[in-house]
Amino acid sequence: MLFGIEDPAPPAPAVEDRTAIGTAPGRKGFITFERVVSVLLALGILACLGGFFLFVPAIPAITVGLMLSGLLAMFWLGFHAGGRRHIGC
Repeated sequence: MLFGIEDPAPPAPAVEDRTAIGTAPGRKGFITFERVVSVLLALGILACLGGFFLFVPAIPAITVGLMLSGLLAMFWLGFHAGGRRHIGC
């Protein structure tokens, strides 16, 4: 003790909770559930993107097919209606 000043007390030993979060009671099941849900969400996003990229390029092909089918149907109807015309009616 110098000039009436006492040395500071040594710091108290730190008490750390060394229990891992995953081993705490009630947390292990929640962490497993969280992982499963995360994996399922990732698979769902991949499936949605895959479906989008498989379907969207097919739209122009389907449209062209429907337009050609419609044109052929109109041609067939015209040919069929024109073939029924009788001269002298």
